[in-house]
Amino acid sequence: MVEERHAYQVHHIVPLEFAHQIPGGYPNDLGNLVLMENVTHNQWHSIVSKHQLTQGRRPTLEEILKLEQNTVPYNKGKVFVIRNGEVVPAL
Repeated sequence: MVEERHAYQVHHIVPLEFAHQIPGGYPNDLGNLVLMENVTHNQWHSIVSKHQLTQGRRPTLEEILKLEQNTVPYNKGKVFVIRNGEVVPAL
């Protein structure tokens, strides 16, 4: 369960800038949102910024999703989702 001693931020799995690529979806749908510890969320944005600097361009949606799979600690108790009205670990 989410520990109260940690601060969390809402993270869009598919970023808002790519919302038009979600077929029939809404970017703020619960299926596209997770809670991340602040530290984890800030680390994620640092990874994206570093990728952008090394590539010289904004990452594509496919690159964002691949980076997320490879770097976000979904299985380490740092990321949570809302299922059936309850906040639970992402995996």
